[in-house]
Amino acid sequence: MTATSSPNPLVANIAALLLATAIGVVGFSAVIHFQGLDVQKVQTGPLFRGLLASVIITIIAPPTRFWWRVCALSAVYLIDLTLSAAMTAWLPIASANGFVSLMIEKRWQIALFVSATVGYSALIRLGENRSDSAIAAVDAISISANASLAGPWPRFWARLVDFFLLQLGLSFAFGVLTSIYAPALYLTVMGKFAPPFNLILVPITAVVLGCIMTMTGTTIGKSIVGVRVPLPDGERAAGYFFRREFRVLLAGLALGLPIFWPFTFTRQYHRLKAGKPASYDLDEAPVVGGSSRLRTVLGMLAVAVLVGIAAHLNSDTVRSDLELEDFRPWKNPITNRAAYIARTWKEGELPDGDGNVFYFNSDALFAELLLGYQRLDFDDVDRISYAHAIADVLAKEVVLTSLWAPVTVRGHAALRATGKSLTAANTTVEITIVIEGRNAWRTLMFARGRQTDEVPNKEFFINELIGTID
Repeated sequence: MTATSSPNPLVANIAALLLATAIGVVGFSAVIHFQGLDVQKVQTGPLFRGLLASVIITIIAPPTRFWWRVCALSAVYLIDLTLSAAMTAWLPIASANGFVSLMIEKRWQIALFVSATVGYSALIRLGENRSDSAIAAVDAISISANASLAGPWPRFWARLVDFFLLQLGLSFAFGVLTSIYAPALYLTVMGKFAPPFNLILVPITAVVLGCIMTMTGTTIGKSIVGVRVPLPDGERAAGYFFRREFRVLLAGLALGLPIFWPFTFTRQYHRLKAGKPASYDLDEAPVVGGSSRLRTVLGMLAVAVLVGIAAHLNSDTVRSDLELEDFRPWKNPITNRAAYIARTWKEGELPDGDGNVFYFNSDALFAELLLGYQRLDFDDVDRISYAHAIADVLAKEVVLTSLWAPVTVRGHAALRATGKSLTAANTTVEITIVIEGRNAWRTLMFARGRQTDEVPNKEFFINELIGTID
């Protein structure tokens, strides 16, 4: 049957994108008008995020009817605008609820994901009964009517099992090794460079999968659900499987960006459902396997377990971030005065021959702090002499790299010096000494992988502790 002629897809896509952009501008203007916002103070992020998502949809989505495309692209703008405006309205209660505060901070990710998913899902829903003009003719490789082709869902679960399993494994291995042997690298990568790091892991995952397929001909996910990728005659295993993994990375996994998975997954689903090969398998051997319902369910359960593990690990990270901004009281046992310190700091008391030492540790910050107290025998002890004496006591464990400098801590005259640990690698030290009458107080801050000044809220923490000595 002769296919119905359609307009040039590129022209239709550009026209739909321009019209959707116009609708987005109108929606953006409406939000500004109804909320009475100053246009000079309004961030145009939602508009540009909508434009970016629309461009990517235009590139990777299959051609469809013009007005369906306009509706889908417009939804990307308008839902993003609506969610951003709604979450901004939650700001008054953000300080009372750390979770809401976090959601507001991440609102652009949530808005973009939901808007793109809803917009493209609506497009697919409207067009699911039409013939897919984007699907190319049957591959040059003929497929026997008796061939047991792998269905879309078994392949979907197999791919997710392999993807999540390797992402978790690589991330965990990197985190453990760098936290022990290269804490500075860990803090840098897992901090402000966490999103780029996660993207870098994606092509690394493709390389690892290529190696596994070359050596074994299968993966854990494929073994669970029972699908197989045969090696075409005349092809070398390494070249074929590495080439295929990177084609899957682009056309199937959208370079590892989950925001675009609804688009790429839906496109491949419709191809496979129609009995056609996935776009990355064109002119290649078909993926085969008669996966049973039980094996498909096992694949689903494996994905659920891996997602649960990832969510648990992510919740620990979120909890650590929230504990840095959530405060609790701590009472100084010597003075019975209270301080408010971040929950990330866990305390314990250590015995000391000259008085008392109180120990605080934060695993999330890679930092420790000792608050020491000593009752002196005389009044008006010289601070610099006492500081040198403390440095001599610590000489086997800490070497100072700076001179003692006068500072003011919570209104108290103090001395401070920095150094490095002789017993712990990659660890810097900061010592602060305060003497009031016969009471001598000192704090020792230890930071792994960075300078003590780079520890978040370090000054606030020390000020709060010193504030209890009165």
